[in-house]
Amino acid sequence: MIPLAEQCVWGCESGQPFNREHIIGRQFAKAIGMPFPVPISWGEIERSTGRDFEHGQTVEQELAICTDDRVCTRCNGQWMKKLDDRTVQAMRPALRANERVRLDQKKQLAVSRWATKVGLLLALWFHDQPMHPQSRRQKPVYVPADNFHRLYAKSTSLPENTTVWLGAVDSSVPITECFIMADGIDVRSSGEPAGYYSIFRLRRVLFFVCGFSLDHKVAPTESLNPVACVRDPQALRRLGPIREAVVEWPPPAYLEADDHARLIQGQPYRR
Repeated sequence: MIPLAEQCVWGCESGQPFNREHIIGRQFAKAIGMPFPVPISWGEIERSTGRDFEHGQTVEQELAICTDDRVCTRCNGQWMKKLDDRTVQAMRPALRANERVRLDQKKQLAVSRWATKVGLLLALWFHDQPMHPQSRRQKPVYVPADNFHRLYAKSTSLPENTTVWLGAVDSSVPITECFIMADGIDVRSSGEPAGYYSIFRLRRVLFFVCGFSLDHKVAPTESLNPVACVRDPQALRRLGPIREAVVEWPPPAYLEADDHARLIQGQPYRR
């Protein structure tokens, strides 16, 4: 778990002052043609029937989805900004106009690292929020601190036991500009926290990120496979760790309303 401390969450030890880190920032939103502040729906899905897509507990009209006193100005302005820029370059046609993109392995690495950065910060944001009285969660979202340090320290791969998936929401489904959520993963036998998963969607591009503490030996029964939640397994493509020469967006199949709800509710993989 990450304590509140006078050190950048990435463990960079730069000594630089902190700033307010917008998880979906102004520069990124402008580059992909999204309004700023970004209208973000977040929370747990209450129901999904037919074409009803999402009913989050809260919709933020102001961009309050940001972390305070967690990220230093050097990280924010250097490697994090570079990841944003590389992802915009690779994904801009998909994020702006739902156009097809082809991601070679270099682009897969950049986008999957960016998605992991966003997924970790979202998990941290949910960790830091006061518990909602109607939430199904009984404790703050667990966030493995070593995943932050590992992502920062090694730029050529993801943290061990991290997977990133990419999907596309069907054009007939009504959506908000952005949706976010995150939750922790407990070891089934002991109930001890071991990892996290985050889901976020920018328009019709959906990312699923799952990671475990680096000192936790992940059993096959603990690994999260979001493909088990969707109607057509071809609706999600794995970005990381890299295993294909090229990954295309959109995938061969699209996510429908109930697919999205099952991903959020996570019944097939909740531990």
